[in-house]
Amino acid sequence: MNGRMKQFKYFDKIIPNSALPYVHDYLQITCSINNAFRSPYVHDYSDDIDIAKLMLDRKNKINLLEDKLANKTFLKAKSWKRMEGESTALTSPLLSKEDIKRITMGIFQIKQALSYVNEHIDEAAHYEV
Repeated sequence: MNGRMKQFKYFDKIIPNSALPYVHDYLQITCSINNAFRSPYVHDYSDDIDIAKLMLDRKNKINLLEDKLANKTFLKAKSWKRMEGESTALTSPLLSKEDIKRITMGIFQIKQALSYVNEHIDEAAHYEV
């Protein structure tokens, strides 16, 4: 929803504190316009039952990442460094859209990821990681 709201000129930048008394009204109007004239976020509900069953099956499954985090074996002094998107893309696994849907249990994260990429990519198709 954040990406859709930022398409409106008023919401695409920082809103001053002096406008706080009016932001709720503006937000309601903007959301109403979105609901009336834009397509819904989710179009396909056919997998909902299967996704719910998969979630219930995985609920009690051992989480290896959680165990690793609990052991704190990863804690070392690390520093962040700037990287170009092209240099990291080759080491990332190539996943199909269906693989991502299976991992994330739905399509919301995929749409959210596309919106996130569009916000962080420049005109020359460079993506800063």
